[in-house]
Amino acid sequence: MKSHFVNGCYRLVDTINEDTLYSSINTDKSNHLVIGYISGNDSTDFTAFGKIVTNTGIMPQPFRLSNNSENAQSNVCLTRISATDSFVAVWDEQTDENEKNIFIRYFSLSANGTLQAQQAAQKISNSAGVNVAPRIIYNHANGLFFVTWFSMLNKSIQMQYLSFDEAANTFKDTSYISELEDTVDAEFFADDLNLHTSTRLNLCLTQAEGNDIISVNIDDHSVGFYECTCSNSKITQTKLLEYQTTDIKKFTTAYDSFNKKLKIVYTLEYAVDEEATVLYSDVYGDSISYFPGKKMMAKVGAERLELNLANHKTSFPVIESFTCTTADISDIRFIIAWKTDDNGVSFNEFSSDFIPLTVESNVSSASVSAPSVTVTNNQKGVIFSAAGIGSSALYKSAILMAVETLSANSLSQ
Repeated sequence: MKSHFVNGCYRLVDTINEDTLYSSINTDKSNHLVIGYISGNDSTDFTAFGKIVTNTGIMPQPFRLSNNSENAQSNVCLTRISATDSFVAVWDEQTDENEKNIFIRYFSLSANGTLQAQQAAQKISNSAGVNVAPRIIYNHANGLFFVTWFSMLNKSIQMQYLSFDEAANTFKDTSYISELEDTVDAEFFADDLNLHTSTRLNLCLTQAEGNDIISVNIDDHSVGFYECTCSNSKITQTKLLEYQTTDIKKFTTAYDSFNKKLKIVYTLEYAVDEEATVLYSDVYGDSISYFPGKKMMAKVGAERLELNLANHKTSFPVIESFTCTTADISDIRFIIAWKTDDNGVSFNEFSSDFIPLTVESNVSSASVSAPSVTVTNNQKGVIFSAAGIGSSALYKSAILMAVETLSANSLSQ
């Protein structure tokens, strides 16, 4: 379905608080935009909100993701559910002075954008201590939700498969909670872990051939890829490979289902003076052939391609795939965006081989945070937090969306 968002750059949220974007999706059926964000002035009063922009551009008032209004929340992640306008949110929540837990909640949208919460917020982590930074992805092949988070007490990445019981309006365990069977970067287990603000650390979830893929920093030069499946209440893990390059910074991943390749996009920094001052950093993309269940040799990033056309100090790349269907071909396309230190947010369209399909766009903004990307059949959008847009100041930190029509090279016919 085509969307009818207004082309240009405009505010989605601008309150008296610091408003920080964490996640965004388009619903699968009607292409409504849903964002998840945190609003507050310090970590003790952060509250998780959602906001909808319907496919016709109508923007209802924000809504609370959690019904536990007295607790501080953070690290929101959203996932859409195939062939519906439903979506699921996860976040971490301060339930006690020395305890944080992971919560989940199922929401439904009507065709005209009316919201309904199908349940109260439900706690899914059971480890004591601090559990933070959840990620979630819906597996359309088996109808399960795959959730990961970081346990500070156990110093591990924990994971679980869940199903949603529509009759009882509750999530049920499909697997036991498991831990990633490998050692990851020790910096993940710092007390103040926030993957949204970290310029280096990340954990991404990707779907590939019906399997769930975790990608996560192993150390400062390696990203590990792990395939996960669920059977008989157990999670089977296969370490596929490590992607290696010197001093890799923030990365993100996607899957090219047409060519059976995992995609990784990341930034590298360059310094040429004796004080190691960062002069600029580029955005790179690389492809990794995917063979389900097969362990592979480590891949060194020697064939990576530079994606940014203008040299800035870049960080926080994001990627979103979509299908372009014409009379001649059907192929994967990507929207890739990144933050620049000096000039706001840049983004572009790319082919499955990381070839730019149009001119690079830039939205000049002040104090930009990590962006998020959304794409429909006819439009592309970049959502981000900023303290100003062009010459216009915002109240504190607002959430903005820049929308453009897809180029002729990416429009389905």
